[in-house]
Amino acid sequence: MITLKRNKRQLYLCKKYIEGNLTKYLQPELISTNYQPISSTGEIISIGQEYTQYLKIEDTIEIGNKFSNGDRVYVYVDIPESHDELCLNADFYVNGNPIITLNSATVTLKRLTGEEE
Repeated sequence: MITLKRNKRQLYLCKKYIEGNLTKYLQPELISTNYQPISSTGEIISIGQEYTQYLKIEDTIEIGNKFSNGDRVYVYVDIPESHDELCLNADFYVNGNPIITLNSATVTLKRLTGEEE
């Protein structure tokens, strides 16, 4: 759902990159967007019992193109004061590549931690 700028919430995206054999993440980038839990019947049926562990972002193509599979995201937790190259405290990751349509993008996030919000 694309919303007014004043209604968007903030999250921090850490882009994934590979250095040698290690997967590392860049500095967190602030992104203002709208995210919400998976709630439609079709999505719940396709995901199953774990649907509470997912968030969905629907926004413009420009925002959607910032995300890629495996990136880590700080949604409900604060970013660390010093950059953590492994993003160990991130609470979500990008689950699959964004779905880009004619004028919008959909990104699915899956929870990394075991806690439920």
